[in-house]
Amino acid sequence: MKKCILFFTVLLFTIGLMAFGYMNWDNPPFNSEKSCANTVSSEELSAAFLQSINNEKVIDFSFDLGSKYDATISKQDLLNAETANDIIPNVADWSVYPINSMKVTLFTAESTLSETGKNITLTKAQTSILQLADYANNVHLLALSEGVHKKTGKPANHDLNYYVSIVPEKEAEYSKGNDALIKYLEQNSIAQTMIASEDVLRTGNVKFTIDKYGKMINVTLGNSCGYDSIDDTVIRLLKSLPDPWNPAATSDGENIEQHFDFIYGMVGC
Repeated sequence: MKKCILFFTVLLFTIGLMAFGYMNWDNPPFNSEKSCANTVSSEELSAAFLQSINNEKVIDFSFDLGSKYDATISKQDLLNAETANDIIPNVADWSVYPINSMKVTLFTAESTLSETGKNITLTKAQTSILQLADYANNVHLLALSEGVHKKTGKPANHDLNYYVSIVPEKEAEYSKGNDALIKYLEQNSIAQTMIASEDVLRTGNVKFTIDKYGKMINVTLGNSCGYDSIDDTVIRLLKSLPDPWNPAATSDGENIEQHFDFIYGMVGC
């Protein structure tokens, strides 16, 4: 009940701000440049008002677009890989670890294939299974480090893990840019996201595909963020984006479909 009253209070406050802005539209301040520089948006004021009357921390509600895993590699680069360092992100250098075992696993829609080697250099068997990889498949590298770190000289006895998604050489992109897509979702879902509670909010996930014609298909809810209203709003907004997508393409220029995960809510650790 308290949340309901709070929501309508914020709603009325926001409407009041919009009305105020409308009344001043035909009568702008004389020093318009300075006034614009110091303007605070109704969204920012609404969030601040919510915080003041609710006496709670405003939730940092996040949106992110990507593949299943943050780390990605193009199919062409994967097929040319010779070591683990050719697959994992550049910031992760496994050559400095005393690795004596590395397992490579390829996840496809039909099967899971694994091969183990003695170091970060890919064996013939590991290279063979990676040659079977296709777009939207995922790779897992698991290495066992036992001994002394080559740079720090300190013990490095632990596992090293990386999950990597295989993506097209040219990834599909929202025509106005993926940053514009995020901004559109943020601005048009504020009425729902601003009442989210830290105790309830989780990481939500909507899966969809951009086909070879640039059309969004197969939009499905992967995981709820804890609020049905927010889940429904995100799906509705994704399905009704005002601008088209540019499809993904292979290294040969052939248009192909690409799968995406749209993450929202309490993102991160």
